[in-house]
Amino acid sequence: MKTGSRSNIMLVELLIVILFFMLGSTLVMQVFEKAFSLSHKAGVEAQSVTEAQNLADMMMAENNWDEALESFGYSRMEGYAGTEEQAWRPESTAGAEKEHGWHTISGEIYIRLCWSEKKTKAGVLLDGQISIQRGEEVLISIPCVKYLPDGDI
Repeated sequence: MKTGSRSNIMLVELLIVILFFMLGSTLVMQVFEKAFSLSHKAGVEAQSVTEAQNLADMMMAENNWDEALESFGYSRMEGYAGTEEQAWRPESTAGAEKEHGWHTISGEIYIRLCWSEKKTKAGVLLDGQISIQRGEEVLISIPCVKYLPDGDI
């Protein structure tokens, strides 16, 4: 009788060890999956912010923003909210509009580029805004303001 009782106790102990091993393995897999997900999300955000910064730098180097945006692969959005602002979208996202000028560049990441021209007696003030958004959260909003003295257009 005692031999059977000892083997049952060993079997129960082995089953408990296997159960804890399975629970531990499940938790470790969830941690690795979450880490991978966060890493991917951070990489996409960093790439999007870098694209916005590069676009802002290129815009500041140009005097004619219409031509510059066309050369960077952007196209003008027609009838943007009835304002004086001009909104542009990347050519690769035509038809992928969200709303109010936002356009997807990577999954849930959207970009919006708006600018206006204010003419004065002494020259032109180009006032622009490049924004990157994920969901309802604006990740970065970069202002681009450039003054062109009369004759530099």
